[in-house]
Amino acid sequence: MLALFRALLTFGIVSGVAGVVVALGLLHPFSSSVKDEDLLRAQQLGIVKPLDLDPLSGWVIVHPGEARPLIVFIHGRSGNRMQMFPVAKEFFQFGYNVALWDLRHHGNSSGAETYGKHEIGDVLRIVETVRIDPAVDPERISLLGFSLGAGMSIGAG
Repeated sequence: MLALFRALLTFGIVSGVAGVVVALGLLHPFSSSVKDEDLLRAQQLGIVKPLDLDPLSGWVIVHPGEARPLIVFIHGRSGNRMQMFPVAKEFFQFGYNVALWDLRHHGNSSGAETYGKHEIGDVLRIVETVRIDPAVDPERISLLGFSLGAGMSIGAG
């Protein structure tokens, strides 16, 4: 009987710890910071300009010369701007300028995540900010999001 009690107690403790770990993973994304080597990869594409709008952190990567269309990339939950880098790199090579940034509480951005309450406004702030860049054609700005970023794109559109 004592062995059964110990087994049930152990099962309860292990289940409780596992539940806390899963809950923390769902409530707080495990999003890594953007590193110096990520910036070096971006600089190999073109001219990298900081896109820092409190509490957001990001980059605008532009071609030199005349104004070009720009795509604002929005990553998914638990990611950071580098999640969208491979796709952004392809579009950049086809002549587009790109904006890569971290959602709130992801990557190098601070602030609390709200799953749309503030993030949709953040997308709109980014569009208004990049619109005034002389390297960007203000009439040709598009949004491209993945997962949570897709939802934010639709909400901002």
